[in-house]
Amino acid sequence: MLKEIVMALNFYAIFVILLPILLVPRSLKSDNACQKELSIFSLIILIFNAALAYLAYVLNQNNLWLIHIYTMLELSFFTWVFRTVLGRNLTLLILIIFNGLALMGIFIFGDLEKFNPWTSALEALLIILYVLSYFYQTARDIKVEDITRMPLFWLSTGALIYFSSSLFLFIFSNYIFPEVKLSLIFWGIHAMLSILLYIFFFITLWVKPPIKSSSSFS
Repeated sequence: MLKEIVMALNFYAIFVILLPILLVPRSLKSDNACQKELSIFSLIILIFNAALAYLAYVLNQNNLWLIHIYTMLELSFFTWVFRTVLGRNLTLLILIIFNGLALMGIFIFGDLEKFNPWTSALEALLIILYVLSYFYQTARDIKVEDITRMPLFWLSTGALIYFSSSLFLFIFSNYIFPEVKLSLIFWGIHAMLSILLYIFFFITLWVKPPIKSSSSFS
């Protein structure tokens, strides 16, 4: 029963990502960089989710090697989105170091077909720091008029909820995975968090940003 529920949640997550996908044609024409970049990333997520489900439930094959690739793409996306907060040099430095460490973790110290919780935990921690830095700098920016019209605000809110919750899952995953039932619960919770994140993606693409934002963090 539990396995069927987890499978249903994972399939539901694939359908929920279609919500922001519906807004992609409009968002690609937006002058807002965050909306354009999230549109492209939403398409990437759809492809990866479909591939993960196909490998796991149709071919009954290990799909964890795809998660390694996705983790690097996800961190690269969020790092690039927050480049106005981080600065150009720090953005490039994080991209090089994280992806380098991730590749080393796969090919030197780890296994392509095993989940690496520490890479995912590091990714979550970095993105949490990005979001907190964004909120701090936005709070200090007296030029911000209506934060609810800023796409990056909604993306940051969703990311903070998703990655702060996922961080604890990743840290304790080594104790969870040996137990089949706990492992299923892990992926079920992760699927629910993903669904919540995709809803925030939809809001991010839905909001209409000011024609000319006076803030650098929009």
